Amino acid sequence: MRKAKDYYAVLHIKPTADADEIRKAYKELALRYHPDKNLDNVVEATEMFQLVSQAFSVLKDPAQKELYDQRRGSEHEPPSAKGTCERQGTYESCCSKSDSGDSLNATKSFQSSYNASFGLDHARGLFHEVFGREVAQGLANAIGKAPVFRDTIKHGLSKVTTEAEFHISLRLQAESACRETVEEKRAAVQEFEARCNLEQRERLHKLKMARRSVAKASIAVVFVLLIFIAFVTASTIGADPIFHQDRVFLSVADVLVLVFFVCLTFVMLWRTVSSLRLVRRLTRDSDGIDDRNAVAADTLRRGMYRAEQKLEVAQRELASARDTAKQAKRKVASVERDGASLHDAMQLGQHLWDRLIG
Repeated sequence: MRKAKDYYAVLHIKPTADADEIRKAYKELALRYHPDKNLDNVVEATEMFQLVSQAFSVLKDPAQKELYDQRRGSEHEPPSAKGTCERQGTYESCCSKSDSGDSLNATKSFQSSYNASFGLDHARGLFHEVFGREVAQGLANAIGKAPVFRDTIKHGLSKVTTEAEFHISLRLQAESACRETVEEKRAAVQEFEARCNLEQRERLHKLKMARRSVAKASIAVVFVLLIFIAFVTASTIGADPIFHQDRVFLSVADVLVLVFFVCLTFVMLWRTVSSLRLVRRLTRDSDGIDDRNAVAADTLRRGMYRAEQKLEVAQRELASARDTAKQAKRKVASVERDGASLHDAMQLGQHLWDRLIG
């Protein structure tokens, strides 16, 4: 390859060829000039095989193809372009002078820089990359449609489907049990809260009645004191005052009246004090009961929340098991319709391996 050659001409394609056309041309020429198929003319075949591979290696890459097209286009620039290159400082990339005065085109400059790193090993590697992938894909398609392979994958996927359906039944039972637990916990919380509310209303009613008794006792004390004061006043300033200075001793009736009012006053005071103590005790007991009920209700609610979380986990696991069963059924239908693929086999093997180590 002493003379620079146009890569498009090497592959016998037009510069407007797309990726499929470039690949098709390479496959045809690579098979034609492969050294193993040209034992009678190995040197020329190897040179052409390497050139075809080099051309395909450049044109298959969009970035390198664009760079090659730009430098290839500079070969056809008019002579005035030289001055433009000099002013832009890119003259050496556009053209250069040899000792004989002949200018080398940009395509040869690009190829000479690329030839240094592209050898026969690269050409063979590119050949195996292109044809090996297609051979592997063809082999995979052929294997996938083979009855033995297809039936084996189908049987394995059927087992996965059966296993997924069994897991669905287990998850349904677990989800049902969790739902019953949640309902029981929720009913217990509601029942406890209703009982606490009823007891609280009863305690508030008792406290209200005790406070009312305090009010009544206080009013009674005031009323008795007012009557006592009125009696004493009437007895002092009346027509026949009992506390007259000429009288030394009180009558029996007067003494009895005074004793009655004194005793009645003490009784009313005692009832008032007792009612106040009852109000204080009921208030203290009510606060203590409310605190204990709040702690118990919080414990019941936490148990209910834990049961709800378990129910959510069971529902997610049930949904996952159903999705697995649906996917397995779709895989079985796909294998029956289109045949098995190596990807299906790898997924099935991964599933079996996960079960083995799980």
